[in-house]
Amino acid sequence: MARKNGRHRRRRRPVISGKRYERLVERCRELPEAKLLHSKDYISNLLITVLDLRLETTTVERALEFYRVERSRQIGTFARLKGVLESGIPDVDIAIQLWGYRYGNRIATLLSLFLPFVLATRRH
Repeated sequence: MARKNGRHRRRRRPVISGKRYERLVERCRELPEAKLLHSKDYISNLLITVLDLRLETTTVERALEFYRVERSRQIGTFARLKGVLESGIPDVDIAIQLWGYRYGNRIATLLSLFLPFVLATRRH
């Protein structure tokens, strides 16, 4: 054993053995390919980014469909989205307008990730 700073250092054992690792990799190859959500529309991609955090894929898909069918014509640009976010209405109401679900906490995420200049001027 090597000494460093007057203490004995033990060599770390691998977390998983080579054979077990190989079996794990083989089992992972059997898993279906992940379904990635993405869009050619900038605003839809913003919404995907904030909605796809720990939500079921079906919920995210339904929220995006709601946005595309019900709201994309009214909120299809960055400037219009900014206007909605600056409107002063509660986050839950903004969330219902955008994606039809009451995920108001996602509005704060949207603001903090993509619109930091809106946070500086937004009233709570």
